[in-house]
Amino acid sequence: MMRREIGILLLLGFLGMGALFKYLDWVQVTKAFTANNLIRLHVIANSDERKDQEIKHLVRDRIVEALRDQLCRVNSYSEARDVVRRSLSSLSDIAREVVTAEGCSYPVRVEWGRFPFPAKSYGNLTLPEGEYEAVRLVLGEGEGSNWWCVLFPPLCFVDISGETSEFEETAVETLTQDTRQGDGERKDNTNKPGLKFRFFEYLQRDDGYLARIMKFGE
Repeated sequence: MMRREIGILLLLGFLGMGALFKYLDWVQVTKAFTANNLIRLHVIANSDERKDQEIKHLVRDRIVEALRDQLCRVNSYSEARDVVRRSLSSLSDIAREVVTAEGCSYPVRVEWGRFPFPAKSYGNLTLPEGEYEAVRLVLGEGEGSNWWCVLFPPLCFVDISGETSEFEETAVETLTQDTRQGDGERKDNTNKPGLKFRFFEYLQRDDGYLARIMKFGE
């Protein structure tokens, strides 16, 4: 009887140690998310007309696909930054190709810099308010609802299902800020269980990778 109790206690101890190490890894990851080591992608539609919103989504898909392979292979913020900056001209060309193919002639403006973002949460993980480096694609007048995601770490490219990213669409649309209405007027769905589950499933699966690549001030 005594051996059985000792065995149970040892098992519980090992499980507790495993949970503790997992928690410490997770703390390391969440602390790593700062305004100084994330890169965002921001696509702003010409207007809220259906056609313009469709073009925005087409541009989004092409841009994400163009950057996917390169950014999923980088090992640091500085590497990701170099990849994105080298790609600005080609991203502009891609966006213009999409606009033209859809029968529109409005201009495309690609901007790289630091832009203000409000605090946003993925479940219990909060990206603090501040200025973040971002690629911003402004389509036409840039007066429509926008779409954004995090290029680095490569959360734009999370694809658990094997399709282009039911998670990505849900997460990003939840966290999207309407450039015309302001952040406070968009319903916040960040507490939906499905979003939390899928996001944390990804990060918990790959938290060691994120902790390694997110180096402060690099």
